[in-house]
Amino acid sequence: MAMTLKSQAVSPMLTDLYQITMAYAYWKSGKHQDESTFDLFFRKNPFGGEFTLFAGLEECLKFVKHYKFQTSDIDYLRKVLPAYVEQEFYDFLLTLDLNDIKIYAVPEGSVVFPRLPLIRVEGPVLKAQLLETTLLTLINYASLVATNATQLCAATESNKLFYEFGLRSAQGPDGGLSAAKYCYLGGFDGTSNVLAGKLYGIPIQGTHSYAYISAYESLDDLKVRELSDQITGELRPFVQLCLKYLDELGPVLKISPNLTNKGELTAFIAYAISFPSGFLALVDTYDVLKSGVPNFLAVALSLHECNYRAIGLRLDSGDLSYLSLELRAKFVEVARKFNIPYIENLNIVVSSDIDVDTLQSLEKQKHSIDIFHVGASIVTCTKQPALGCVYKLVELNGIPRIKLSQEIEKVTIPGRKNLYRFYDSNGEALCDLMTKSDEPEPIAGVRILCREPFFESKRAYVTPTSVHCMYKLYWANGQIQHALPSWQEVRNYAQQQISTLRKDHRRHLNPTPYKVSVTDRLYSFLHQLWIDSIPIGGFDGTSNVLAGKLYGIPIQGTHAHAYVSSYESLDELKVRELSDRITGESRPFAQLCLKYLDELGPILKIFPDQTSKGELAAFVAYAISFPSGFLALVDTYDVLKSGVPNFLAVTLALHDCNYQALGLRLDSGDLAYLSMEVRANFIEVAQKFNLPYIEHLTIVASNDINEDTLHSLGKQEHAIDVFGIGTHLVTCQKQPALGCVYKLVELNGTPRIKVSQDIEKVTIPGRKNLYRFYDSHGLALCDLMTTADEPEPIAGTRMLCRHPFFETKRAYVTPTTVQCMYRLYWADGQIQHALPTWQEVRSYAQQQIETLRKDHRRNLNPTPYKVSITDRLYKFLHKLWVQSVPIGELA
Repeated sequence: MAMTLKSQAVSPMLTDLYQITMAYAYWKSGKHQDESTFDLFFRKNPFGGEFTLFAGLEECLKFVKHYKFQTSDIDYLRKVLPAYVEQEFYDFLLTLDLNDIKIYAVPEGSVVFPRLPLIRVEGPVLKAQLLETTLLTLINYASLVATNATQLCAATESNKLFYEFGLRSAQGPDGGLSAAKYCYLGGFDGTSNVLAGKLYGIPIQGTHSYAYISAYESLDDLKVRELSDQITGELRPFVQLCLKYLDELGPVLKISPNLTNKGELTAFIAYAISFPSGFLALVDTYDVLKSGVPNFLAVALSLHECNYRAIGLRLDSGDLSYLSLELRAKFVEVARKFNIPYIENLNIVVSSDIDVDTLQSLEKQKHSIDIFHVGASIVTCTKQPALGCVYKLVELNGIPRIKLSQEIEKVTIPGRKNLYRFYDSNGEALCDLMTKSDEPEPIAGVRILCREPFFESKRAYVTPTSVHCMYKLYWANGQIQHALPSWQEVRNYAQQQISTLRKDHRRHLNPTPYKVSVTDRLYSFLHQLWIDSIPIGGFDGTSNVLAGKLYGIPIQGTHAHAYVSSYESLDELKVRELSDRITGESRPFAQLCLKYLDELGPILKIFPDQTSKGELAAFVAYAISFPSGFLALVDTYDVLKSGVPNFLAVTLALHDCNYQALGLRLDSGDLAYLSMEVRANFIEVAQKFNLPYIEHLTIVASNDINEDTLHSLGKQEHAIDVFGIGTHLVTCQKQPALGCVYKLVELNGTPRIKVSQDIEKVTIPGRKNLYRFYDSHGLALCDLMTTADEPEPIAGTRMLCRHPFFETKRAYVTPTTVQCMYRLYWADGQIQHALPTWQEVRSYAQQQIETLRKDHRRNLNPTPYKVSITDRLYKFLHKLWVQSVPIGELA
């Protein structure tokens, strides 16, 4: 696979702060060279399906190949990390390379399933840990979009074509490029994204927009009116031909040719003259059946007379099923009337908010659509905007590690593993099997016991006809180990992989679960280690280091479960002392922590010897590295019986050395209950040791936080101070696309309107000014659009404000103050105003929100804010609307 353009953002700095702080803690404690193994996997298939398409591997390998900290990166890290971080650590980062890292993975385009390690990273723990965030970023979205594409393609008959048209709805330019690339992998046939076509060799397609249609008013606008015959080269009177055929189509289509929109016809003619061999027209700017289709067919017949063939037409609104069937019937009728058979099979393309539900509904209703242009639902993955891949430590220095949780789906499968896929005699996949790395490879034709990893009774003997090892070594000794396939080859492989699944695994509605299993030996080992590891009885910043560097946003982070589980006992601590912050005296920090843990036993009603000593060792090492920034993740094992006691022991030891801990973080479990219990423990310890500030230590929560979670926590009562929000914020899970559009509203001083059967798609024509009205309390009353030549509204003067489309919705408003919302930002080739700092923009945004009434701001049933137009603009809009819609006839 040719190495394509590498995004400058994909650098070592595209990571969370806690990766850097963990790296320092590993380095500080002398643990950075410990040999580790990390698994990257996901826990649940997306979109209610039973498989996922693995994508993003090529980008991961590019990232690893070019991994290097720059001097400017180190300069920034010096500013944001504590002053006591040694210069030697920064020197270490500057010389860091990944030559001693190994990366095993399943091939890109593979069909994969929950819990399977998609990527296995082996090497020094500091380096392997630093890769986590970036690898997850590159795999999560790519695999999600590719899988979404397969789901969409599978929802219709196999002969339909799909094109990605979502760039304008994508979450940034990188999201738009990635969507185009991975939709193609998932089975789409092309994209509208020109840069994606250039970079990845993906077929590109596009026609024109409503703006192009509404840019024309009449045939007088045409400056070129003739077209050369494709075969003879003879110059033909193309406009006259179109008008002739439009007249002939009148009785065939039962329409009045003089009532079709001549601006639309003009636009079609101009486009056909420009692209005679690529004519595909958007026909629903005015009226599909009475104007768009007759105008299109008149041009299509004229092209035929000049020895060209039209491609088809596009619908972007209305009843797609009904309209497509009506269009096909008209194509058939015209094809027979004019004896031109191919017209019967002209393409019908649709592009109106297509998703899986729409496709399934169309299939049930019957339709005659050939091509689907899919936008927001594919690039934002509206139904499930995040896959949820995770990256977990599973082995350190040859010793398997397990991550425990009260939520069983978060428990990891420990140790290095191999992965095999079993096939039956028809070449269809039976199940996947994970083995310990030292187990022999399963043999085709030999029966083997396959067990569900966590449920004892779920097991089966399987005799595979063939066995396929899923892993390949892709990175070792500082270079890629295999010539990567072309993107077309990856796409073909993905389609072949999907075909190996039984149809009941592939279907969208109630698919049969695919079996992911472990050997009996791995099952027994997992459960023994699990038992051994359980003790008895508005946003204020970001974790994104690169965002902090680029935009000056405060950054924050602690450590991951992997950091905690990388320690087994206090014997691993190479640094055991901490200098007193005031006196500089070296204190026996590990001993202090053990002393306080014993003292905490009767207070917290726990057994100190049963807390996890690996967890305690991790906390001690982290506190020694960041004594003034100690914030610990306490739910790797058991929050109340291990995490909190260990945290408080370290906190008290830090106090002895004249430091104050910051707090702790919860990432699983019942957040309301746990936070209240933790706060009660803080209060008890604060009173017992006469340290009032401990009562107010920060409690951070970071487990899939969204608005519903926050509302629920508010009702239950909780003691959480800080929320770390991830997936739901960055993917805007409730509504992943805003839906901005860009429409022509005026040309050469003449207002233009885009008409649609969907009233929300009708545009407000002409240049406009925008004003915001405020009451005497400084709260916003409503927004008012005026025509560009209307006088500015005056504070204290009553004004009629009208809803743009509903005649009875109107009100008189007397504003206390009036604010003009527009400023001229670009003119004469330059920016016209000094732009504010990002902090000033943030402050302005908060002030703007404060001007809204509380009933507009509330989450549950907010009062709609009024957006209105002047009476003059209302009358002009409706007059132009009526003029632009042809008068229908009922037979």
